[in-house]
Amino acid sequence: MPQQRGAQRVRDRAQIGTPGIRVLDGWDVAEETIDQALLVVSELVTNAVEHARPPVALHLQRPGNDGVLRIEVGDGGPADHEGAWTTSCAPEERGRGRGIIAPMACAHGTRVLAHTVTHWAVLPAAASRGSPG
Repeated sequence: MPQQRGAQRVRDRAQIGTPGIRVLDGWDVAEETIDQALLVVSELVTNAVEHARPPVALHLQRPGNDGVLRIEVGDGGPADHEGAWTTSCAPEERGRGRGIIAPMACAHGTRVLAHTVTHWAVLPAAASRGSPG
């Protein structure tokens, strides 16, 4: 059955077709790291859409000699009003992003500047099995 799960992930990725996935595949990032990155991106972007002002920007930094993938989602700072999804949820249905990101990340946090807020996470990024070294 593991092959079926892997095949399903490939089909899901093909259906999603996001530029971020193509970039990570092109950087030869391991499949497990890509799956974790998708979850982190989903959490950070959802947070920005629901709680912040535009613009929302995703930044991925290629793994270098340090062997980590950096993910950043920047936004325009706190919104005046919560998003539609947030206001429709019970309190226990939200606010779990940090608890989801923390076990996967080497580090994570928030950087606040005058007109922007950036939420970030750093993931260990092992190369794919087929990669040299």
